[in-house]
Amino acid sequence: MPALTRVRVGRRCALNRRRLPAAGLALLFLPQPAPGQEHGADPIVLDGYFQAVAEFFDVPRAEIDILHDWNLPPDEIPVALFVAERAGVSAEAAVAIWREGVDWSGILERYGIGVESLHLPLPQGTAAGALARVYSELEGTPVKDWEEVELTADEVVAFVNLRLIAGVSGGEFEEALRLSAGDMSFVEIYAILLGLG
Repeated sequence: MPALTRVRVGRRCALNRRRLPAAGLALLFLPQPAPGQEHGADPIVLDGYFQAVAEFFDVPRAEIDILHDWNLPPDEIPVALFVAERAGVSAEAAVAIWREGVDWSGILERYGIGVESLHLPLPQGTAAGALARVYSELEGTPVKDWEEVELTADEVVAFVNLRLIAGVSGGEFEEALRLSAGDMSFVEIYAILLGLG
C-alpha cells in the first residue's frame, strides 16, 4: 500500500505526529468524546481522517467539525456528505433525518440513492470483507435490477468509506475492504493504511 503513504493527507498526519509532544498539552483541554464515540481513535489520526473527508468531498473542514459536534460517529460523517452530494440536499438535512432515528439505508432509500451509486468494482479474487453479502448478491443480479438490492446501514457506511479511501489512495481500497471484515471503525482502518495505527 505505498501509494497511501504518499497521499498529501497522510504526510500531514505524519508531520503532525512528529509534533505530538507539543500538541499533547493542548489536547488535554479538548472536550472528551462520548464513550465509544471515537472507537479509541488517536486525535491526530482523527484529524487526518477528517481532513481527508473534507478534501474528498470538497467541503470546508469546519463543516466536518460541525457534523462531528452533532455526535455523528466519525466514520458516518462521509455518509452524510455523500447523501448531500447525491441528493442535492445539505449534509445537515441528512443528519437531521438520521437524528430522527432513520438509519443510513433508510435515508438512501428516501432520496432514491441505490447501490449502483456506491458500488466499486472488485478485482478478481478480492475478499469483500464487510460487503461480502452485497457483492455476492450483486454478482447474481443483472445491473438493471440492482435497485432491488437492499443495504444495511453498516453496508452503506462501508461502501462510502471505501469510496473515500479509494479516492485518497488513487484507487487502492482492497486492503481496507479486507480489514472491514473485523470490528474496526473506518477511522482505525484509515490509520492502519497510513501506517499510523
